[in-house]
Amino acid sequence: MRTPALLLTAALTAVLLLCLPVAASANDPFAGSGPWMVRVYLVPDAERTEILERFGDFGVERKSGTIRLHVDDREGIEWLRARGYLVEVEEETTAAMRAAERLAAAGTQAGGIPGYPCYRTVEESYAAAAALVAARPDLAALVDIGDSWEKATPGARPATTCSSWC
Repeated sequence: MRTPALLLTAALTAVLLLCLPVAASANDPFAGSGPWMVRVYLVPDAERTEILERFGDFGVERKSGTIRLHVDDREGIEWLRARGYLVEVEEETTAAMRAAERLAAAGTQAGGIPGYPCYRTVEESYAAAAALVAARPDLAALVDIGDSWEKATPGARPATTCSSWC
């Protein structure tokens, strides 16, 4: 009588143990491939420079010791974890970043800076300003507010005149 109960217990234990890695990876925000936008907590001042040199700086909160980083791959996440840091994914920012990358890769972005469709290019900004002036000259006008430093400085990079609409 004890043998069937023992076998059943052993079988259930085996099934649970086999399911644990699947359950853990389902809850792991770093499952799959990167990139991710992450927060790294409790980074001492002495170690901040090494991390920022490796990943770049997307924001540092010195009082709390928190750093925001763009991490490209799982190796970067493991590098941070191996040093004992608490690493948390910024899910909303990561999702937005990946959506912009997909649009850029697919070539379906209608306008804006490649990879950043919410930002207009300089040319698109000038065209939008000109369209506003053309549509409502009684409310809007283009005003030359001076030359950029690049245009005013001999030998500097070529640039355009700074304009503003009001």
